[in-house]
Amino acid sequence: MPRRRPALSPDDGRSSPGPGPLRHALATAGRLNITLDELLSGEVTPDYRIDRRRSLSNARAGSVLPLLDDAEAGMRAYLVSMPRSATVEAPFTHKGTEFVGVVSGLVQVLLGSGRPVLRRGETLLATRRGIDAWRNVGESDAQCLWVLRD
Repeated sequence: MPRRRPALSPDDGRSSPGPGPLRHALATAGRLNITLDELLSGEVTPDYRIDRRRSLSNARAGSVLPLLDDAEAGMRAYLVSMPRSATVEAPFTHKGTEFVGVVSGLVQVLLGSGRPVLRRGETLLATRRGIDAWRNVGESDAQCLWVLRD
């Protein structure tokens, strides 16, 4: 008769089968006081929603990747990736408040009313005119978050 594996338990690392990700996920779920299913699904409570990405490696240079694209929520968020010296145009015009936060690099934000330059960790809030494009003016690749409030 085959031997049964012990039941999985987030508070008992010894009973987890195999090394690595499963053991880590179980331990994390235990620390957060949620089930493993809740941790992996992102559906913990109706108060919030998690949109997971397996990897951001599919964010090709010179692209605008949707992170949260839900107009009903009244907010949309995108990751803008720019190779060195590239300019990326906004894929559409938006009438409403827009936020840009630089994640990495040196980014010039092209607006109808100006062309401010932002470093990593700096932000810009455009309330009257939309963002036309972003230009990487740094020596390496750059990324920024573009958040729209509808």
